[in-house]
Amino acid sequence: MQGISEENRRQRFIQLTADLPIRFSVLGSIFDDRFKNSGDMQDISEAIRHHQRAVQLTPDGHANVSVFGLHYDLGLSVLRRFQRTGDIQDISEAIRHQQRAVQLTPEGHSDLPVVLNDLSLSFFLRFERTEEMQDISEAIRHLQLALQLTPGGPMQLTNLGTRRFDRTGDIQDVSEAIRHLHHAIQLAPDGHAGLSIQLSSLGITFMKRFMHSEDVQDLSEAIHHQNRAVLLVSDDHPDLPSYLCNLGAALLSHSQHTGGIQEISEAIRHQQRAIQLTPDGHPRLTILLQNIAFSFRHRFKHTGDMQDLSEAIRQEERAVQLTPVDHPSLPGALIGLGRSLSDRFKHTRNIHDISEAIRHQQRAVQLIPDGHAQLPACLTSLGFSFSQRFKLTGEDESRSSAASNFRLSATSSACSPSLRLYAARMWAILSPPSSELLEAHSTIIRLLSLISGFENTVQRRHETLSDVSYLSVAASAAALGLDRPDKAVE
Repeated sequence: MQGISEENRRQRFIQLTADLPIRFSVLGSIFDDRFKNSGDMQDISEAIRHHQRAVQLTPDGHANVSVFGLHYDLGLSVLRRFQRTGDIQDISEAIRHQQRAVQLTPEGHSDLPVVLNDLSLSFFLRFERTEEMQDISEAIRHLQLALQLTPGGPMQLTNLGTRRFDRTGDIQDVSEAIRHLHHAIQLAPDGHAGLSIQLSSLGITFMKRFMHSEDVQDLSEAIHHQNRAVLLVSDDHPDLPSYLCNLGAALLSHSQHTGGIQEISEAIRHQQRAIQLTPDGHPRLTILLQNIAFSFRHRFKHTGDMQDLSEAIRQEERAVQLTPVDHPSLPGALIGLGRSLSDRFKHTRNIHDISEAIRHQQRAVQLIPDGHAQLPACLTSLGFSFSQRFKLTGEDESRSSAASNFRLSATSSACSPSLRLYAARMWAILSPPSSELLEAHSTIIRLLSLISGFENTVQRRHETLSDVSYLSVAASAAALGLDRPDKAVE
């Protein structure tokens, strides 16, 4: 029997070697698909290992293999691992391979919009961890390139707009995001797989705008779209916990304006279901714990049931313990825990509770960068905790610290005028007769002018100003008390 010739052996070896990267890539994709169903971290590790081998075996410009596709697949697998682990090195590696995929994708290739879209998503996810404005700018830039190639297609511009709004407080960013997403939903056919994501994103965006505008119509829109997103997906849908969490947050905000306790209980029910569907170790879990704790704390304010407050503290302590030190959600967890401890102090008068509240809130302030939209609310909470301790102890140091934090919040431009007005009023209350007291009252007058501005509806201006008409009189009285009649007239 004649064997295979040496030349045939050589050609067969060349063919097998040429096919090897594709075989590794296919095997990596199989492990990747199995991970999406199993959630087993071993599967995603195997997927990454095989995709890495495929890339290593394939030089750029290889004639028989889509090299950009190998980098794209590797980047996608590493991105999936990041979404489970939250490891910043994973998201940076994903970006590196996705950038290489963009560079290697031929101009005009039908896959280029998808590659650009996913690279944008990775920049966005890294921004959530690092809060680096360069990442959000890169995310927007790549999405805009993708949109130019497929008008009406990728719509993460919505989330990017809301994230940039979080950082800058510019209402134009979130309004632009609403416009983009409305357009995407109008273009989506019935039954489109991405419709639930778009609806949930639109709900989030209306919530963001409500937090700035305090227009209840924005809040009603948020509830409507979040509820639609929940109803569109099955119980095993991976995004269902997020949709439930968002719906719960919208219902809770609505209850704060209507006073309806039933909405709070409904919010808790959705949030409990979201937690039950989320495995231990998932990076989303800490956010879910923070949200349900806030709901328990709010229900406590209606019912006075200490069990609700104890449950809020328990969930927030768990959230703080589970959140990495460098994670951007840690300040929120610390703020929430501090508020719950402050609430318990009002009932127990236990100085340990208020001191612990201050400790957690001070740590949150240290972690939040200057100019961040979250900072004024944290400063206000810290100021309130110091004022509570001052009422108990009479220590001038606590009074001074309270006034200082309220001042910083009142003079910040990165939050709603109503929060700034509350902080300014507290600043004035806690300031002794001095030039600082005049500054506090001057800030109050400026904020009253802002709130009564013509950009608000007549009804909204009336609601806001109806119970603060005495403030201008108080400001004049403070000026006269300090022998400043010129300031009183002003």
